[in-house]
Amino acid sequence: MKHFVYFFLGTVLPFCGTLSAADGDFSAIVKIETVACRPDFISPWANKPQTQSSGTGVVIADNKILTNAHNVADATYISVSKNNDGFPVSAKVAAVNHECDLALLEVADKSFFDGIEPMQLGDTPPIQSVVLAVGYPMGGAEISATQGIVSRIECVRYAHSLYGYYLAAQLDAAINPGNSGGPIIYDGKVVGIAFQVNSEGDGIGYMIHSDVIKHFLRDAEDGKIDGFGVLGLQIMCLTNPDARASLHMGGRESGVLVCELSPFIKAEPALRVNDVITAIDGFKIMNNANIRNERGENADFGTIADRKQMGETINVSVLRDGKTFDCKIKLVPQQRMITPHLYDKRPRYVIVGGFVFTELSLDYMEDCGDDVPPEFMSMLDKDRQSADSEVIVLSQVLGDDVNVGYQGMHSIILETFNGKKIKNLAELAAAADAANDGYIVMQFEGKEKVILDAKRIKAAEPDMLKRYNVPQARK
Repeated sequence: MKHFVYFFLGTVLPFCGTLSAADGDFSAIVKIETVACRPDFISPWANKPQTQSSGTGVVIADNKILTNAHNVADATYISVSKNNDGFPVSAKVAAVNHECDLALLEVADKSFFDGIEPMQLGDTPPIQSVVLAVGYPMGGAEISATQGIVSRIECVRYAHSLYGYYLAAQLDAAINPGNSGGPIIYDGKVVGIAFQVNSEGDGIGYMIHSDVIKHFLRDAEDGKIDGFGVLGLQIMCLTNPDARASLHMGGRESGVLVCELSPFIKAEPALRVNDVITAIDGFKIMNNANIRNERGENADFGTIADRKQMGETINVSVLRDGKTFDCKIKLVPQQRMITPHLYDKRPRYVIVGGFVFTELSLDYMEDCGDDVPPEFMSMLDKDRQSADSEVIVLSQVLGDDVNVGYQGMHSIILETFNGKKIKNLAELAAAADAANDGYIVMQFEGKEKVILDAKRIKAAEPDMLKRYNVPQARK
């Protein structure tokens, strides 16, 4: 897997193109400073130390400030300031989608926008275009602008969410920490937002593609972020000629093979495993799963679905047993087995006899550091079987007389509670509350079993919580 960080690195390029005079008007580009506090996902009632960071934003229509979501994630205080102004004002998040790393901020003090000309949005330019990256690198008070070339347009994994895989444009402008959220300017318009680099490359940085920005802004119009919908299927490329022949594909026919269907898929007529999808919204799908879009770019066929909002339908052409038909698929939410990053939210937990249970999330895995069990990693790309199912993990055991012998247990998955399969934390809490007599038996993945006296652990719980400074046993 490629590794990304949330800022650009690079070297200054010599000027090698023509920039509009409008590219020099930076009044709309503001500095963002954030105080944030992340929860501790191993001890989910506690917080990690407070952090401070700075980034960049750009004022667009309706006096909204467009920036990266990671600039304001878990924020307890946000301020914005104009170039070398020295008078920061408080701001708050108006809309955020951590999946695509974008956020809109709003400022109550409308006088802040005096003298600011909001910037217009444009389309991401073709490769070899000269663009300008503008922001506040290294937390400085002065705006910095560097030139670079758009060298590639492709789908990349968005590092902030990890699960997001969307269009981005690669460029080589010299950008540094603090530029995150800053605009990439072409012909006087915002055509992308700086957000990450490829740490395995030399000066390879990325900006969020204009298609993704437009999707986010349209999604935010009703005040509720629905995110990006998915088709609900897993596919395989068909570059092998024998594979194509076995599926009754002609010599020049191309497409991708449906190899798995999500239980959440909504297709009419129904799709089947071993169907071949040959086109999406009129764009022919190549055997490598790419399409050539209306701009002449090669892009993953899923980028066509990314242009549409949650719940909208998309048309696909299907080949089955040598015959073709059209199918409409309604975009549905992604349902990952491992919970995505819980930015701006408190983790939930249930404590039973000192056993601290929480949902298995990307945050929990990150907090485990190098101790992440390999079986957790194997679940990263798997989907849930129902919308309310969660993977329940034991994070630690709060040592006490009632749990002697079990206190070294951690990072293992709960399978059953008193013989019942547990679907989520709410079910676990209900089952624990109902167990008032006899023994509690908890079965964990890997055949580990815990047996506790129900009355003893409930009697011990108030003192146990007090000793470990835990405010409550359920959250």
